[in-house]
Formats: sequence, C-alpha cells, structure tokens
Amino acid sequence: MPKKKSRIKTFYRTLRAPIERLGVRLAALVVPRLSLAGLLRLSKLLADIGFFFDRKGRRVAAANLRVICGRDLPARRVRILTRGCYRNMMRILLNIFWMTRDPHERNRRIAFLENRAAELLSENRPAITLSAHFGNWEVLSQTCETHGYHMTSVAKNVKGTGFTEQLTQARAAIGQDILPQEGALRGLLHALKHGSCVGLLVDQHTEIRDGGIWLDFFGLKACFSQGPAMLARMAKVPLIIGWSFPLKDGRYRVAAGRVFPFDAGARDVAKRTEEIIREFERVIRRHPHLWSLNYMRWRYLIPGEDPSRYPFYAKPARPAQYCLRTDTRKERE
Repeated sequence: MPKKKSRIKTFYRTLRAPIERLGVRLAALVVPRLSLAGLLRLSKLLADIGFFFDRKGRRVAAANLRVICGRDLPARRVRILTRGCYRNMMRILLNIFWMTRDPHERNRRIAFLENRAAELLSENRPAITLSAHFGNWEVLSQTCETHGYHMTSVAKNVKGTGFTEQLTQARAAIGQDILPQEGALRGLLHALKHGSCVGLLVDQHTEIRDGGIWLDFFGLKACFSQGPAMLARMAKVPLIIGWSFPLKDGRYRVAAGRVFPFDAGARDVAKRTEEIIREFERVIRRHPHLWSLNYMRWRYLIPGEDPSRYPFYAKPARPAQYCLRTDTRKERE
C-alpha cells in the first residue's frame, strides 16, 4: 500500500509540474506590471479561491490553530484566521514576482524599517537575523539590503516548478547574496567574516542528523535546527530576531524582536535554540494568521507522546528521526 501511494504521488507531481511552470511564467510576466492596489486585489481573489478549494490545507490550518490557541477555539474564529493566513501567503507569493521590477524603489514603497531595528543592525554588524515563516519573511532581508545592510540568505530548492529560480532572481535583484541550502555553512561563515549579515528562517522541521533538536512548541514536541545558535557561536556574532507585519495599504512594518548578544562564556547551543523558539511562540500566538498555518509542523510523534494531543496528520517518527545512532554520534565526536 505505501508503494502504491508513493507511485500515485509521483504521478500526480509529474502531471502537475508543467501546469506549475506555466503558472510561474505567467505570474512573472503579468504581476510586475500591476499597481500595488491591483496586486492586493489579485492576491485577495486568488487566496479566496485557494481557500475554497484547498480542503486539506484548511484542515491542517484548523488543527494547527487549535494547538496554538486551544481546542475550544470557535469554528467561526478558526475560519476567519485560516482565511487570513491564505490571504497573507498569496500576498507574499505575488510580492516575490512584483519585486522583480525596480526592486529598490518598490521595496522603499512597500516596507519601512523601524528605528529600533535600524539601530540594532548598525550597532551589531555583522549579525545573524532570524525569523519564522511569518508576515512577509521575504521582505525582511530585502528591506535590510535596501537600507545598506548587506544580506546573505539561503535558498531551498523547490523542484520541478521553476519557482526556485524566480525566487533567487527576486532576491538577487535587490543585491542579496544567495547560497544553496546544501553546504551553506562554509559560505555563511565566510559572509559573516567579511561583514555581511545573514538572514535565516528556522521554524520548519530539521532532522536530527542535520543538527535538529526536539523542543516543546506550543506544548507539543517539534524538531528545530540548532544551526543559527551554532553559527553565532562559531562566528562570534549576535542573533537578532526580526518580524514583518503587513499593513492594510499593502506596506509592511519591519521590526526587531529579541536580541541575543554574543557571549563567549555561553556554550549551550540547545538552550539558545530554545530561547529563540520561545520568542517565536510569543509572537505567533498574538498573530497566528500571519504564520504559515497550512504547514504540517507537528507531523512526527516521538515515543512517550500522547497522540490525542497532536494534530490529525501526525505520524510516528522513525528511530533515526528522534535519536542519533551510536555509530553516527561517535563519528561526529
């Protein structure tokens, strides 16, 4: 049965890929020509269409909301927040294409950097800036770059759609250095050494073998990357959490959250990672619709956890996903 499901998924992806590539090309042609008001109207329309048809995505978002806000969250409130999430995500997607034309000018039009954020970047250069998939995370590094704080980011490859190329083009057009995810550590260390700030997103699942650690996230276990805390220790630089908040007129307010100065005596990477996640919890709880709610964040159950507390999509983790093998641990030591 699992092999049959895998074949069906592969067939579906193969069938879908040409349509997605066509959609990316069409968006790259049409979206940059829109006014900001037109962009907002189109993003709202497409988001509402996606919300109507994406039944599975709505279920995932509703399950995640009840983890974040409690199981007694009214159905009407769940629907409002989920629709808001779809509208925010579509606005981000179209903004990526819209920013390929006159990127510096358009960034100045749609985003402003709060004074505190500018002061922190000036005082702590270079630094590692962190965020979650929240608000418009793409505009964070773009705004820093526009204001003279050179940024280096990491791009994850989205296979088969051509979207990775479009995203990399949009990021590079404004002046950022873009590194592939595979083997990015050396490039990030080099960037920090030469004065560039680094922008990272660290709220998605990271395997144990890739430096992940299991932590409580809204009361349930989830695996997070320790990479930013480790990188900050290696490069001896501070960590700054950043947020972008969408405004009704199409602009974004770019703000700084908690700052973690470099401390030569602090060597507990796991503890620093947990402090970062606590800050993520605080902001996401206040604005859950601005987070990527349709991402299956709690998809793995580790031994000892109560399945009834987890979303419907959670499944038991394999041993390699919740502990390192002895021989692997010895190799790393």
